[in-house]
Amino acid sequence: MNKPLSIETKKKLVLVKEIYHRALNLSQFAHRNIDKMLAVVQFDLANETALKAIAVDLNPMIGLQRSFPEVIKQVELELDKKGKILPGVIQIQSVHNLRNVTQHHARFPNETELNDCRTYTRDFLVQVFSDVWGESFESISLIDLIKNNVAKNHLLEAEQNFAEDDFSKAVAKSKGAFQIVIDGLADLITGKIDSFVNGIVVSSYAKKTEPNKQVFSALQRIRELIAFQTIGINSQEYFRYEKFASFVIVDAQKSGGLIFRIKSSKEPTKEEAEYVFNFVVNAIIMIESLN
Repeated sequence: MNKPLSIETKKKLVLVKEIYHRALNLSQFAHRNIDKMLAVVQFDLANETALKAIAVDLNPMIGLQRSFPEVIKQVELELDKKGKILPGVIQIQSVHNLRNVTQHHARFPNETELNDCRTYTRDFLVQVFSDVWGESFESISLIDLIKNNVAKNHLLEAEQNFAEDDFSKAVAKSKGAFQIVIDGLADLITGKIDSFVNGIVVSSYAKKTEPNKQVFSALQRIRELIAFQTIGINSQEYFRYEKFASFVIVDAQKSGGLIFRIKSSKEPTKEEAEYVFNFVVNAIIMIESLN
């Protein structure tokens, strides 16, 4: 029977997948020798991160060794206790040896070596994800951990938009998912504000009273910041998220639908969209872990 995934282990495995894909991108479009070198280093990093995730997940009290061969021995020992073996040992050792030669002796890998690294790493990761946790390397995602189905569906759509290079939609839907969850949290902490309220009545110098949307927006921002402090979201990370997502205003409807209003024609970059998506997914997981 495979070991069920904890949230922390799943985060590690998603990180492994992300490292692998970055290495894959470098290797497939490696027009410069430095890109080939970095690809090899990242393939090896993906393998090593996966190995350490296995060791710690099977034995949380383990003291990980520093050298790659010793870590392999530790993983093999822990897997043996479960009646399992570590696949592709010779292959991932080959990737690691090439990484050492590349990094420490400044020898650039050739095309054959690069292709071998790509194949060996993918085969290893696919196999251990399946053997140890019963997970698909292709489909594993932190989105699976999100309980709010409405937010999850928006993030799945955002993930698809990102894959299609539609970074504006990816950011907008990520922002919508975040708004759905954070509004509920703010209501719990500071009290509910009805959805039809869009301003606060204030007195002006002329002693007139009128609704002020700016004051209301400031109140909403304070509520969100209080909520973030409560759950431990880093404020600097949030401000960066806001900066990258500021080109669009998102209104989350009770039905779960989203209404987008574009404020700026400046579209987010791939890196900015990726940051917004990752921030939202991790923030929602943090929020839901409080329940």
